[in-house]
Amino acid sequence: MGVPEEIRMILQRQRESGKSIEEIADLMDLPKIIHLYRYQEEPPSGWVFPAHLISRLYQATRDPGLLKYLADRCGYLIVEKPSSGIRSRDYMESVARSTKDFSAYLEKAVEAWEDRIIEKKELGAVEKRAKALFSSILSVLEYMKREVKNEQET
Repeated sequence: MGVPEEIRMILQRQRESGKSIEEIADLMDLPKIIHLYRYQEEPPSGWVFPAHLISRLYQATRDPGLLKYLADRCGYLIVEKPSSGIRSRDYMESVARSTKDFSAYLEKAVEAWEDRIIEKKELGAVEKRAKALFSSILSVLEYMKREVKNEQET
């Protein structure tokens, strides 16, 4: 999926949530909304969304899909900071469940790979779940760091 496809998806989600193209363009401080109208449909071959507008689009929409797409394309992993209202035990239990779920899923993937052939679709599913788990684990580390920092400050 190219950036234009991701941008079309973001604009579609924004329209579904009640925000118009005009409102988004205004929040992006664009002089002409024509820039965004181009990305509602399939752009001509070779058409590229201007890189300097990506951060404005994110600021206007706050759509995490754009960040996740860019991170994935650049070989990075998004690690969300846990919200301050979450209880540490609940959060840790949630990550523990995710870890168990991924382990069970990976066992099934290994069984399916007994013939030494793994399909691209299977690999994609394992990769997607692994990235989600890694992100959760790293998020726990961020939570723990924040908690230690808060303890040191008091």
